[in-house]
Amino acid sequence: MERQMSFGGGERKRGKDSPGKRGDSLLHLAARAENLGKVKEIFLKFEEKGIKHLLCQQNQEGETALYVAAENGNSLVVSEFLKHLDLKTASIVANNGYDALHVAARQEIDDWSRPSPIVMEQCQEALSCMYYLPQQFPLKFVGVDSNVLERILFTFLSILKSESFSRDCLVAVGVTFCVALQVCLSPEDLELFIMEEIFNENFIVCPKFAFADVVEKISFKGNLIDELSNFSSLSRLCLV
Repeated sequence: MERQMSFGGGERKRGKDSPGKRGDSLLHLAARAENLGKVKEIFLKFEEKGIKHLLCQQNQEGETALYVAAENGNSLVVSEFLKHLDLKTASIVANNGYDALHVAARQEIDDWSRPSPIVMEQCQEALSCMYYLPQQFPLKFVGVDSNVLERILFTFLSILKSESFSRDCLVAVGVTFCVALQVCLSPEDLELFIMEEIFNENFIVCPKFAFADVVEKISFKGNLIDELSNFSSLSRLCLV
């Protein structure tokens, strides 16, 4: 019996009966099989509203079909799904606490190989969207939807810590990361954050509690300070 590494860690068995036990839909199964033709065949049976409903469906592990496709590195299937997805659907979280955005970033990063040109291009196209969304619809990323912003920041940090992505991708991520921070921070807060944390310039006359207040405003449950401390010099420069 073949074994597959689960994204959340550990092994899980994969056999002929396991898809049913996971509660996979036909769309999940097509995604696992990298069967783009079957995906299109399924979509032809539904109108756009029905397709979006299919893409929202989760199996017993909380995985959407997009999550499955991303975890298995099925770029063609992922591209087909993205034609019908919005940010909310793409950000549906599985039982392990990760969504498809996390999985896609980690799949490219964990194998320490440089992503394909297609993936690089798709990355930059996605970042172009993310550059404008926080500016045009900032209220969508705060309050009840602040967890969306947190997942976006997590994905950006994962890419910036990687040595696999091209310089152009890193620059695009760095710029978009700072744009996302503007949802939470005023221009003065962002300036302080960049100088204090990104460039480690703590000579600025500013009480320690003031900087702590700035960090507290950012929708990120992890230790953002520790995350940024692992950045290379190039990644720090890409943030500005």
